Amino acid sequence: MTNKLVLFMAVLFFASAVSAQKVTRVKMVTDYSINVAGDDFEGAIFNARYTSPWISLKRSGGVVYSVYNDSLKNDTFNQFQRFTPNVDDIVLAETLLRKDLKQFVKKLPAVRFVRGPNVYSHLEKYARQYFGLTNGNGEKIILLNCFWDENIKKDGNDWLTEYYHVYEGGNYYWEAKVNLTTHQLFDFGVHGAI
Repeated sequence: MTNKLVLFMAVLFFASAVSAQKVTRVKMVTDYSINVAGDDFEGAIFNARYTSPWISLKRSGGVVYSVYNDSLKNDTFNQFQRFTPNVDDIVLAETLLRKDLKQFVKKLPAVRFVRGPNVYSHLEKYARQYFGLTNGNGEKIILLNCFWDENIKKDGNDWLTEYYHVYEGGNYYWEAKVNLTTHQLFDFGVHGAI
């Protein structure tokens, strides 16, 4: 009986966490990108046909990227399969991001000392780009490319149609990967110190 109660509570907790992330808008922007928004997030979903040399599964290991570091730009992206994330994938990615980001960032001391806002405390202020990748094990991964909402919107709506990369910028610009299959956040990195 106790095991059933624990299982029921775990399912209820997970269901409430997922339901807390509600999608309020889905709007086609181009034939390869969709603007999606929720109560506390906004982003662009890029379909499997969209390509960019910046999108990769290469492990960053949790780093502060430097303007001199070209390891971000590589062609390993072409070694992996792409998929087009759907709204359920984004809701799960957002749920896992909120669940794991605070503890993940605490494990990376250098990230806490980069100038800019506290990423976890201000998560709702970051616009996102979502790219679907499938690794060699067939696991679905969302590459999250995130940037401070106020900064990006000054530049117009290009972030809805093209991968947006900024060298430097501190905690205003960061990325992470969320494995939807294993429910793990990994490869968090900010785009350099300012």
